[in-house]
Amino acid sequence: MKINKLPLKEFKYIYSKVPRLCVDLIVKTKDGVLLTKRNIPPQKYYWHFPGGTVLMGEILKQTVERVAKEELNVKVRIIKLYGFLEYTEGSGSGYPISATF
Repeated sequence: MKINKLPLKEFKYIYSKVPRLCVDLIVKTKDGVLLTKRNIPPQKYYWHFPGGTVLMGEILKQTVERVAKEELNVKVRIIKLYGFLEYTEGSGSGYPISATF
């Protein structure tokens, strides 16, 4: 199955009505933990753990690998699932729930 991102208008419409499954990554290197600086709202210009929405047809492992490549340009090895984060209202598009690896 080909994995595609939704057009922004459709993304906002759908996720205004249902929870959105995401991943957040804690990427540890010999020099420390990698963060990215957001370039989109919400929290634009703030440092954060890299993360993103699980796309239709992706398994969580694929999402982790894609996000690590897109946001950090690195390959990662999943060590463990730390747990889930529920983001509060006003923290982004809809109600994101994030699996943290």
